[in-house]
Amino acid sequence: MGKTESENKGQKLFPFSFSLGRLCRIDSSLYSEILKILLSDRSRKRNIIWATDAYEGHAWESPIRQDEVSLIRPRAFKEDAEKQARIKTHAEVFTPFEVVSRMTKALWEDPEGHDKTYLEIACGEAPFITSRYDAATGTPVALQERVGILDRKLQEAGKAAEDDEDWMERVEEALKSVYGYEFQGDSLFIARANVLDAFLENFETRFHRVCDPDLLLKEASIVSWNFWQMDGRTQAPPIKGGGRPANDLFNDNPPCRIRFWDQSRSTPFSNIKLEERRGMKRFYAVIGNPPYQNKREGTSDESIYHYFMEGAFEVADKVELITPARFLFDTGDTPSKWNQKMLHDPHFQILDFDAKSGRFFPNVDLKGGGMRLSLG
Repeated sequence: MGKTESENKGQKLFPFSFSLGRLCRIDSSLYSEILKILLSDRSRKRNIIWATDAYEGHAWESPIRQDEVSLIRPRAFKEDAEKQARIKTHAEVFTPFEVVSRMTKALWEDPEGHDKTYLEIACGEAPFITSRYDAATGTPVALQERVGILDRKLQEAGKAAEDDEDWMERVEEALKSVYGYEFQGDSLFIARANVLDAFLENFETRFHRVCDPDLLLKEASIVSWNFWQMDGRTQAPPIKGGGRPANDLFNDNPPCRIRFWDQSRSTPFSNIKLEERRGMKRFYAVIGNPPYQNKREGTSDESIYHYFMEGAFEVADKVELITPARFLFDTGDTPSKWNQKMLHDPHFQILDFDAKSGRFFPNVDLKGGGMRLSLG
């Protein structure tokens, strides 16, 4: 009996998307420990939640269990109907490899930033951190052809390291320097797995052996701290229907916590804005393709991309984002005052623009066209 299309997709996906499958076969106990770490919500001390209605029989608010991980597939391998539903409800549009490459290259051209911290906002499967595959198509990308920020750091470590010990130190510092947050639990799990896989693949290419268990657990812990589940508008864990900001005195949803590895303890993400007031921003650069609208029943959709832009400006010296271009013409429903502020900011640059957004995202229509911008 022939395999179904879904079965074929699953078999095509697994070999290049997760090293976890091989780990499961070699050491099921270690595999379980890694899953426990990759599913951990460090802020609420439980598992990350689904935060999506895409999985029938799994409540939006319920934590993702280890035995449910097999249900998760990257966006490129989801059914078309589900892709369209997630575009409408969460404005989920994944960035093609070519666009990721141009954007990370623009930041990487400044050598000063090579050892600095980067944050991918609304990171999805973290393509700007590691481009293990084209997030839009699922096509695998060879190790030396990858263009994510972590990929570039690891490639540089391979060239600069004096010996294996030096390489390991450089690689761990690279892992500690990349961050990302994501709303939907399935995408966050994939992002964490991709980042850990990027480390594993580079380790095995260097040493021609499987990573030691203690080291693997240590690096997985770094990844689970650096990539966390958060609603970018509230800076708190997702709540169905929306939630209050993390700094709201009447908020019963605890703020998301973030770990900077030069500090002994974690801190609420909402608190890092305070450092900007002292003349220091925690991230060298923010990069990403944040949601651009919020679906509203019975009326027009609400533009929300400017909220993500403002949040990025508060925590990073450089910001490079993909956004709709309506505000360039003072149209759409972003506030006119905000539009004018952006247009008169001397640091604001348009790196790329096209009136037809299909150039950036095939089969996606953004009114006013699409663009990527830089501020910094």
